[in-house]
Amino acid sequence: MSAAAVRVHRLFFALWPDAVTRAALIRATRALVRHCGGRPVPPRDFHLTLAFLGTVPDERFDAVRAAAAGCRLEPLTLLLDRLGYFPAPRVLWLGPSAPPVSLARFVAALATALAAVGQPPDPRPFHPHLTLARKVASAPAEQQPRPVEWPVTGFSLVESQTLAAGARYRVVADFPAGEGRG
Repeated sequence: MSAAAVRVHRLFFALWPDAVTRAALIRATRALVRHCGGRPVPPRDFHLTLAFLGTVPDERFDAVRAAAAGCRLEPLTLLLDRLGYFPAPRVLWLGPSAPPVSLARFVAALATALAAVGQPPDPRPFHPHLTLARKVASAPAEQQPRPVEWPVTGFSLVESQTLAAGARYRVVADFPAGEGRG
C-alpha cells in the first residue's frame, strides 16, 4: 500500500461539555469574547484538551481507543474561573485557577497508556483551558468571568478536520468517568 493510500486521523482527547455547561459558558463569557475581538470558537466546539495526538494512522486508531478505555477518570467538578491569554497564538481562554489534582493524574496516566501503544501525546505540559477565541485583537483587561462549574462525567476521543472555514471537531468515542482501570 502506498503512503498516499494510508488513511489517517487527526485526533485528541478532551473533556466535552454537556449542553447545560455549554450554555453556562456562553452566558459567562459572551461579553468578554466580544470585548477582546478575534474569531470566537463556535460553542459546539468548546472543549478542554487532555492529550493532543496529531496524525494517527488508521491501523493505530483501535489501539489508541483501547488505551484510553483502560484509563480511569474519576468524576469531578471543574471550576472555570480564570480568563487568560496566550500572546503568541493570540488565544483567549477560560480555565480553572485551581485545577483538580485528580485531573493532572488522569492526564499523566492517559499519556503513559498512549505511549505504551506507540502514540505519545504532545510533550508540552498540561495547561487545562478552554479556548474561547482565536486571533484576539487584545489581551483581556482585568475582567474575570462569572465562574462556571463543569460537572465532568467522562472524556472523549475527538477527530479534527481542517476545512476552509476552520477546524471542525467530531467526537468519535466517549469514555464515562469511573470506568477503566484505576
